[in-house]
Order: sequence, then C-alpha cells, then structure tokens
Amino acid sequence: MKVYLSLGSNIMPDENIDRALEYLKNIVKLKSISTVYKTEPLGNYSNYFYNCVIEGETEIDPFNLKKITTIIETEMGRKIERNKSDDREIDIDILIYDDSIIEELGIPHHDIFEKPFVAAGLCEVAPELKIANTETACDISSKMIKIGMTPLFDYTNKLRAKYIDG
Repeated sequence: MKVYLSLGSNIMPDENIDRALEYLKNIVKLKSISTVYKTEPLGNYSNYFYNCVIEGETEIDPFNLKKITTIIETEMGRKIERNKSDDREIDIDILIYDDSIIEELGIPHHDIFEKPFVAAGLCEVAPELKIANTETACDISSKMIKIGMTPLFDYTNKLRAKYIDG
C-alpha cells in the first residue's frame, strides 16, 4: 500500500529526522522524501522545527503502522504523556494511507489542510494525489501562505542520497 508520512522535530532535528528515517526504512520502502523545511516555532516551542513528507510503500495495515510509529517516537524519547506544545524529538504522522479514509486514525490527516509545510511537502512527492477524492495536495498548498518556511536543500539531498534508491 502507498503511504505518506510527515516527520517533524525541534530537538536536534537534523539528527532526529535522519534517525527516524533509519527506523522507518525497516517498515516502509522509502520512495521519496520532500524538501525538508526549517519552520519557525509557533506557540511555546523553544526551537525551530525541521519538517518533511515521505512517500513509501508498506504491507503493514494502518492500525499497526500507527502503533509502530508511536513505538518509534517513544524509542526516540518522545513522552507518551505530553502537551501538544511540548518540544519533540520526533513527530511521525500518517497523512495518507492508500486511498483510505479512516476516521479513528485521522486519515487523511488534518495537517494537510492546516500546515503549509505539510501540504507543500505532500504536493512535492505526490502532485497528482487527490486528498479524500477531492482536491490535490498542490491545490491545497497553493491556497496557503508559506511564511517562515526555509528549504534545507543540502540536508534534503543528504537524506535522499542515504535513503532513496536510484
């Protein structure tokens, strides 16, 4: 099944995005990594975030995939009991799972419609993908204001060279 995940970190983000991909490559065949964006912290966060979207393929069903991503987050130091505005080593969200709409998992993920860096990353890796059979990620992204997003091309290229085949 085709899956799209978002990754975000504001605690040692260059190390933790890389580390999360190292974990994920064992459960998802990584096909594409969007540009990684450095984004300004909103609210009570103390550091800038690095955010990206990955495209992959997996045979793991979405419920078990969610469990596994939560285990990865915990392994990397994210607390199970946390405030929404806590700094984080890693945040992994399932944005899209094949063409499924799974309300109890929040798929498609609300961040696609609310966070410009998620919509832009999804647009980059899947420009023709229709979200919930309506508009494309690029349509959604084109309506958003993208202030405070700095593309990290060198870092992105390093990740792509390490994790994406050919």
